[in-house]
Amino acid sequence: MMHQVERIGRFEVQERLSADSFAIVYRGRDPFDGRRVHLKVCVASDEGIRTRFLGAAQRAARLRHANVTTVFEFGSGEAKPYLVEEAFSEESLSDLLERAEPVDDVLKLYYLAQIARGLEYAHVEAVTHRGLSSKAVLIDRRGETKITDFGTARIAGAFTRLGDGAGRLPAVGWLVPELLLGLDLDHRSDIYAFGAVAYEMLAGRSPFPADSLASMVPRILEAVPQPVGVGWPECPPELDRLILRCLARDPRQRFDSMSEVVAELADIIPVGESEDVFEEERTIVVDDAQT
Repeated sequence: MMHQVERIGRFEVQERLSADSFAIVYRGRDPFDGRRVHLKVCVASDEGIRTRFLGAAQRAARLRHANVTTVFEFGSGEAKPYLVEEAFSEESLSDLLERAEPVDDVLKLYYLAQIARGLEYAHVEAVTHRGLSSKAVLIDRRGETKITDFGTARIAGAFTRLGDGAGRLPAVGWLVPELLLGLDLDHRSDIYAFGAVAYEMLAGRSPFPADSLASMVPRILEAVPQPVGVGWPECPPELDRLILRCLARDPRQRFDSMSEVVAELADIIPVGESEDVFEEERTIVVDDAQT
């Protein structure tokens, strides 16, 4: 008797990768062209959460950029909303930073430039992430990066905190101040999150280290992070100032746009016209790491 292949939309389900109370993620395959995909199914019972998931998937499906994961399809199967995106990588920046082996500075700067460009593109397309963290940045073996979970990471985080009722410490060691102050999130909130991811990656720790949520919140609302150079002495002063400006508590003191961030990064690390030189250095580092 032939085994019936489980499908979500037209895509074949092959293996479960992860699951929680918000969503199940599967490894899958497009039977039309054989390409690998990841399928995320929202299993939350709350209708509002499901509607927001589909809205986020619809916005993410508009994005087509080298540093943003491509959403191929979204919909609702058996009353469960789902999205299907490219299977770019199963390793996140968070996974990489948690390893014991150090990451070369050249690669860190290369990651930073790619994250900035992906976020800039999304903002130009009027799409905000609202949940950017090192877990939402995927990295492949060549050192290429893509931002994922546009909109859905924030929904998942809110659902998890509501679901357990325990006020557990967030996965990242920081929160956007606007969330704590009850203000609306916009593109400047993503700029803050970009600064926090950059700080974590370059300084090797959270901008607001704390052992509990209760002690972290006042630090976010009152303290100024130490310079990145304290954790990474080689940090160019211009880059240190850029990251701390992204982390300004008052959104009005941050950059007005990610385009401004990308433009300033171009004067600090090779981006754009100087990409060939940077790519040559990156290739050497990646090749050495894989041998």
